[in-house]
Amino acid sequence: MDRLRDAKQALFGQPNPEGRPRDSDEAALRWIGSEADNDSARVGMARLKGEKPPKPRSVRGLAREAVKRFGLLENAEERLRKKFSGTVAQKWIDFASLHDDIPEQIEHNALERIQKILDIQGITMKLDYIENWPKE
Repeated sequence: MDRLRDAKQALFGQPNPEGRPRDSDEAALRWIGSEADNDSARVGMARLKGEKPPKPRSVRGLAREAVKRFGLLENAEERLRKKFSGTVAQKWIDFASLHDDIPEQIEHNALERIQKILDIQGITMKLDYIENWPKE
């Protein structure tokens, strides 16, 4: 039973009473996918230029960087590495390389309109806070 529990925790995170993961790894996995895609692009560009291609970072290395960047617990490294494997890894890489920002831009435009309406009423609203944004 311990193996099953560990597998469920690795796949779905620690569930809260409502059944959803308490700590989502989505932002970190998106970042790992984006960085893996960037590494692949650097290798391809170097080959096109006839230069020696740089060695892409391993999934373990990217998971280690993500733990530091997103301020996750150290034991999250192995969890991220397991989640970013096989065909699931390709999902995150595709998401990073093929994603467009149209839904986010529509949402931002709506928030700007709300901000202007609130400003007329004398209520300030900031649009510069993004939850789960990596720490620089």
